[in-house]
Formats: sequence, C-alpha cells, structure tokens
Amino acid sequence: MDSKDIQPPYDIHVIGDITGEADLPWQRGRQNREVDIQFNKFTLLADSSAKVPNLRNKSYSDYNISKPEWDVLELMREVLAEVYDAHQSFSSETCPTVWQTIPTLECLQRRWEIMADTPKFAPVQSAIQAGLAKLQKWYMAIDQTDIYYVCLALDPGIKTEYTLQNWERKYNNSGMAALEEAFDYYAENTTESETVEPAKAQSKTLSTFSKEKKKSHIPRQELHEYLKSPLVPDVSDPVACIMLLNIQY
Repeated sequence: MDSKDIQPPYDIHVIGDITGEADLPWQRGRQNREVDIQFNKFTLLADSSAKVPNLRNKSYSDYNISKPEWDVLELMREVLAEVYDAHQSFSSETCPTVWQTIPTLECLQRRWEIMADTPKFAPVQSAIQAGLAKLQKWYMAIDQTDIYYVCLALDPGIKTEYTLQNWERKYNNSGMAALEEAFDYYAENTTESETVEPAKAQSKTLSTFSKEKKKSHIPRQELHEYLKSPLVPDVSDPVACIMLLNIQY
C-alpha cells in the first residue's frame, strides 16, 4: 500500500486509533496546540503500527516537529492569513471589484510592515520582507495604469475620500488629473440618444430648448458634483448605483 492510498477522513480515524484519542481536536475553535501534540504523537507511534503503510526510504518519525518549529509554523500561518483575507475580499464578491485593488494592497502592505517590525515575528521577518518586495512589484504594476484609481473614485461609497486621507497631495492630484482626463474622453465620445415617440415629433420650440440645454451643460461640472455629493454607504453594485446617480447630474 502506498501512502497516497490513505484518503480523508480515513487517515484522521487512523491517527485517532494510533494515538488513542477518539475525539481529535480538528473542530474550529479547539486549541491548535492539541493538534500539534496529536500530530507528533502520531509520527512517533506510526512506524510500529500495521494500520498505516510504510514510507519509502523514510519513517514517520522524520516528520516529528519540535515546539520551536510549531511556533514558527504558527507565525507563518498568521502572516499568510493576511493574504487569504485579502484574496477573499475579491473572490467572495459578485460585482466588479477593480476598485478594491488599491485599498486591499495597501492594507496588506501595512499589515505586513507592522508584523515585520514586531518582535514576535522576528523568526519570519526575512520571509515577510521578501513578501513585501513581491507586493511592491505588483503595486508598481498597477501604477502603470489609471484604471484602478478611476474605478476607486467612481465607487459611490468611497470616491476620492480614501486617497485624500491616505495619499500625499502630489499623488492624489495626479490621480485626480487622470480621472478628469478619462471623464473628458468619455464625455466627448458619448452622445446622448434622442428618442421620438411615433407620430409625436418634437416641436421646434422643444427641440431648440433641448439643444440650448446641451450647450450649457458642462461635463466636468457633472464629475465635480458627483465627487462633492454625500457618500453612498453599503453599495452592493457600484455600476448600477452610478447609473442611478447619473440621472441626477
């Protein structure tokens, strides 16, 4: 029998049989240290048990983990949990999440920087620093396009509040200039469709009024009115919300 033939949950029951623990602490909320003890107990006893297959050129005791090693593994788990939480902020959504990119990366960076400066994480500090270097690489990549800032500013629940509070003035001004440029391009290339009801053509007076209204309309003013308006909290679908707000402006 090869070790790959053992499939969960059979292997969990085997561990329980060998260690003499019928109730293994795999449930959420139980202490991780209990799992550590049972794992080490299993690796020490498995070699002499007929209930598990022999390993090729190795023994189960080779996988015994010391307490210092368990402590480092726990630190690694905490560090990687930050990445998991960041990933979940994207994968758990059903609406566009491009706007979340900048805040999520910056939050992850701050969390890792704090960990790297905390004595508790000294054993894995070099690994955290390597992760920060990789994170910086991706951050520089998103800095090559304005789409992430534009999408963030167009989220009705955030707009430019995040960057105003967290960025230096020059970076925020640069992002705002990119947003205005994108908006101007959109305004110049978008024509308002006109619909005329059958057998009810517009009167000359109404048509003239409509044209004058368009002339007096300033697209950039529409953008500034949007940015100055109150934030809309708990927006589940930013795109749909923007379409509704567009009616107001």
